[in-house]
Amino acid sequence: MTAAEAGHWAERAGARRLLLTHFWPGTDRGAAAEEARAEFGGEVLVAEEDLAIAL
Repeated sequence: MTAAEAGHWAERAGARRLLLTHFWPGTDRGAAAEEARAEFGGEVLVAEEDLAIAL
């Protein structure tokens, strides 16, 4: 799924945050986050290697 599609479905689901993960090598993560933000009004996070998030 694209970042825009992830944002769309997160918005439809009523999510508060979206974490983008599993990028293809060479993907511009900043551009992917912007694509998701165009579809999703909540917080968009971008996974990086060794990222740890407390739940």
